Amino acid sequence: MFKFPLVVAYAIVALNVTAFTGLLQADLLTIQSPTAKIISWTLTMVAWIIAYLNRNKFYAIRLTSKLPENNLRHE
Repeated sequence: MFKFPLVVAYAIVALNVTAFTGLLQADLLTIQSPTAKIISWTLTMVAWIIAYLNRNKFYAIRLTSKLPENNLRHE
């Protein structure tokens, strides 16, 4: 059984949202609205908070044919 930490998936999404926000803040995109920047920074903070809250959850990867009903584990 292998344990895949879900924080990896959440961090990848949060990093992409952060990159978008950085480009938006540097005015490198066609969107230059202050409201859009506020919304983007809020989404960035929420994405990182969700990644932090799910840092102890793992997805169990089993190599056998007997699969449990729920593979999510919290340690």
